[in-house]
Amino acid sequence: MEKVRFAQYKLMRAYHTRRFAYTRRGCMGLVSEGALIGDSIAVLLGAQMLYVLRSNAAGEARFWLVGEPCLHRIMDGEAMKMIDSGEYTIGTIVLE
Repeated sequence: MEKVRFAQYKLMRAYHTRRFAYTRRGCMGLVSEGALIGDSIAVLLGAQMLYVLRSNAAGEARFWLVGEPCLHRIMDGEAMKMIDSGEYTIGTIVLE
């Protein structure tokens, strides 16, 4: 019973700093509490997770790292399949 309580505690702490979100393409899940409307979700090639990025200048590919999301439909390699199918594209960005 103590292990169950500990797991519940850890789960509540993990979700305490997250909030529900959905993308324009219909993906939904959890993002860090600092994420705002207009932030972008990115797959960085070679990385093991997704990232929430915020543009720091209009018209430039320069971004700040906001946090890591957990989004249904693009977490387990689905994003790379979407790139292969042409649904998403690969671009170059600068993280500041």
